[in-house]
Amino acid sequence: LLFCFFFQAEDGIRDAQESRGLGDVYKRQPLEFTQDPVAATQFGSAHGEVLDVTVTATDPGNHQLECIVKLTLIDTQAPVITVCPADRDILTNDGTCQGTVPDLLSELDQTDNCIIVNRVQQPAAGSLFGSAHNEILDVRMIVFDAAGNSDTCFVALTLKDNQKPEILNCPADV
Repeated sequence: LLFCFFFQAEDGIRDAQESRGLGDVYKRQPLEFTQDPVAATQFGSAHGEVLDVTVTATDPGNHQLECIVKLTLIDTQAPVITVCPADRDILTNDGTCQGTVPDLLSELDQTDNCIIVNRVQQPAAGSLFGSAHNEILDVRMIVFDAAGNSDTCFVALTLKDNQKPEILNCPADV
């Protein structure tokens, strides 16, 4: 981009010099380039933020041309789940052979270079699962940043049937 700008600036300044009758005075003179903000300036805090950088070409006669270059911040760094909830046993609900998925989001911890915008638990808290003792459900925990980058971990829920069977119709003594 700057290479292309260099020749556009050089041609533009030469045209301006020639229109003022200065064509031979500054021929083959180097152009000085500056930019604002300067190189290595940090900017932005979120994916998609835009910074306008003004690049200026100046000849020895102080003739200038400016170009605006738009820099867009692109977040390619995924968030990192630093604490995934622990695997656990889930007791069956009274009178059924199903368990209820707990809310695990409060136990999830993560970090990101920008901003976390969404945290998801699949299946959601309150969902019923299972039909047998020791059945395992893997709950998927996902965090997303504003750029759509994500990290995932899994929590194993093991269904535990702790209810004694009941005899509903006991035959009469004979």
